[in-house]
Amino acid sequence: MTKKKILGPRKETLGKIAREIMEKPQDSRDPIELARINEQDYIKNLFECLETHKQIFKHSDFFIEVLTKKEPLIKIVVRNYFAGRLACPTPFFDQSVYQYHWYDDKLELLWALPVEEACRMYRNYALEVVPEERALLGHILDYYDGTLLRLAMKLNGETLESPQIELKIIQH
Repeated sequence: MTKKKILGPRKETLGKIAREIMEKPQDSRDPIELARINEQDYIKNLFECLETHKQIFKHSDFFIEVLTKKEPLIKIVVRNYFAGRLACPTPFFDQSVYQYHWYDDKLELLWALPVEEACRMYRNYALEVVPEERALLGHILDYYDGTLLRLAMKLNGETLESPQIELKIIQH
């Protein structure tokens, strides 16, 4: 008599799931509905990160950095990475930064930047941006003129006179 291993249900790999999605005909669901589903997940994860870091950084202001990354091998998979930080991060593409104000128990969005190509497009066509996207355009223009970098430096107690800091305005 031989012994058989009892295996539970096998989990599908991310690659297999992505291939199945790409092979299916386009979903007939409303893109706005899909965006709302993604937004709910984003907000849930943002507040989980906030609650976790309230316990870690007790009685302190802190920052939450959200990095958006595409999987290198599976281009249709996009992930958001949420991290709490005591120092304000340096602004960069595919990044959103929030500041938590402990005294007021308030979360404030400092900036949100999309991928580099989108930032360039918004900057180059700034006059054609619809009113609903003007706040995003403002963050992008603040990135390019160095305003966001100066804000991060100020929040970290850094000064332009520091010999270790060289402020460069990014021209693309």
